[in-house]
Formats: sequence, C-alpha cells, structure tokens
Amino acid sequence: MRKRLHFTIEDLSKSSRVSHNVIARLQRNETRKMQPWVLGRILPHLAARFKETFPEAQGDPYDFLIPPTTFGSWMKNFRARRGLKLKELAKALKVHCYTVIRYEADLTKPDAAVRDRLRRRFGLNGELDRYLKSAPKKKSAGRQSTGRD
Repeated sequence: MRKRLHFTIEDLSKSSRVSHNVIARLQRNETRKMQPWVLGRILPHLAARFKETFPEAQGDPYDFLIPPTTFGSWMKNFRARRGLKLKELAKALKVHCYTVIRYEADLTKPDAAVRDRLRRRFGLNGELDRYLKSAPKKKSAGRQSTGRD
C-alpha cells in the first residue's frame, strides 16, 4: 500500500513520526502485534487507499481494524486514533502503564477519578459511558453462611 501511494519508507517515517525500522518490519510482516499508536500515526497517510485495499471496510478504518466492542477494545481504538503511546496515555491519566494495559485487556475498568481525567483531557462526552456501563452482578456460588462463623 505504501508503494502504491509512492511513499518511500523514509517519507512515511518522517511524516508519521514512526521509525524507519518499525515501518520496515511492518512491511516484512515481522512484528508480533501491531501497536495502536503505530497504527494511529501511519493510517492517516495511507487512508486514501484504505478502502481500495480493504473493500469490506464499510465505515471508519480504525473501527475496522480495532472494533470497539468492549471498553478495552475501545481504549485501544482510542489510542490508535490519537496516535498515543501507552506511556503517553498513562501519563495523561496519571496512572501506571500496567494499569492502561489492564484496561485494554478488559481486566479492570477505570475508577471515577480516572474517568473524569479521561473526559477532561480528551474532551469525551457520552462516548466513554456506553463502554463503562456495569454489568449485572452475579450471585456468589461460594459457601453460604450458617450464622456460626
């Protein structure tokens, strides 16, 4: 796709602020997984031909590549759209990097203070809330109390 748009690796590297080595490894398919921030920085330069390359992508290319179905996938999609590295988002939210990793893996959800920082820092309105609705709590299948504990 880069070649069809007449981009050299150097041109794409300069315009996207992604290193030459990262772009070369992506082109050779030598990466273990695509980092959302890399996608967010490269995709705007390749968006002109995205639908030509992926005709099944009906709408937004970010939603096609990282469908926001859960809070974690929404967070990855959000990072890709903004071109944010993990550390940059963690610093903006005033949390540890591993906390963001846990959010993206759907292991935890942010508390009220972090949600507020996310809304204020990035100007999010209701978009965030639809992914943070709490699921109904299941009853514990553990030992029932007999009153003698």
